[in-house]
Amino acid sequence: MCPSCNAKRAHVTAAHLVERVLPHVPYRQWTLSFPHWERWVLLKDAGLLCSS
Repeated sequence: MCPSCNAKRAHVTAAHLVERVLPHVPYRQWTLSFPHWERWVLLKDAGLLCSS
């Protein structure tokens, strides 16, 4: 596919999500990141991410 077709598809998809799928409420995006060494620890023991 050409870049312009992908851009058009992304625009149409975003418009569809905003107008018809997502509720009309404010949104906030949060990103959680870990240092590289902690990522390896979490990869080995995924249970550390659970709150049990």
